[in-house]
Amino acid sequence: MDGSVACDPVPRKVTVMEAEYTYLDIFATKGLEYMVVLAYFILFVIFTKNLETPKKKSKKPTRKEE
Repeated sequence: MDGSVACDPVPRKVTVMEAEYTYLDIFATKGLEYMVVLAYFILFVIFTKNLETPKKKSKKPTRKEE
């Protein structure tokens, strides 16, 4: 034998804390977060400009004006 073991001869018990813990790198998604925020602000500006502009009246007369 060369001393390397493929698996533990005695399986150890995994605790609840070890089973539920996952490492999340918050810096890995920063680019995506910036794109979402940028798209939100662009859409917000377009939405507010759309609210501010008055609707154009049509030149076609309605039934009340005839």
